[in-house]
Amino acid sequence: MLTLKGMAESSGLSEDEVLVLNAGICMLSTVVLGGEPPSACSGLAVWDEYTPDGALVFGRNWDIEGKSLQPYMKCLLVVVFNPDSGNAFIVQIADAKECVSVERATFTARVRKTEQQGVLAAYNSFVPPYPDGWTGKVADPLPEEMDPRYSNLIKLANYYGFRGKLDVQGMKELLDIEVRDGGATHREALWTVAA
Repeated sequence: MLTLKGMAESSGLSEDEVLVLNAGICMLSTVVLGGEPPSACSGLAVWDEYTPDGALVFGRNWDIEGKSLQPYMKCLLVVVFNPDSGNAFIVQIADAKECVSVERATFTARVRKTEQQGVLAAYNSFVPPYPDGWTGKVADPLPEEMDPRYSNLIKLANYYGFRGKLDVQGMKELLDIEVRDGGATHREALWTVAA
């Protein structure tokens, strides 16, 4: 709930408008995709030695494969990036120095910190290992051979061609790499990047 309040404070929307926006995208994608869960949505935050100047850069893919969603894409995502003055993120929360991922199950939530200083990857699945009490209550992610997006993001961030060079342009290039080529993006991906 704090993330929704943060969105309301930073975006100028009321808390009720943020709730409607959040529910609306869930309902629209369910109707358009016929109830099929999307295997999309991924994000990567980098800072410290991963960026040219150590500043935090966050990139986000919202790449549900569905041509009928295309006309709505410009209206579906409200993201406020202002890491110097506070937190305003939906799932990943960052300030000027680090990023964490808030994973909210129906019965509780956790804050997942980075496993590797300076880089945090996230996608539309809870990332093991789980806290006590979560096993058997949340769905495990697909095996890496079926859905390599999370591991691909970590590998790419550590790749010599990107590590230390991930400014906004570098992040766009990384996020543009398709899953079949070792990235995390599906063919018709649309992404939003901010520093």
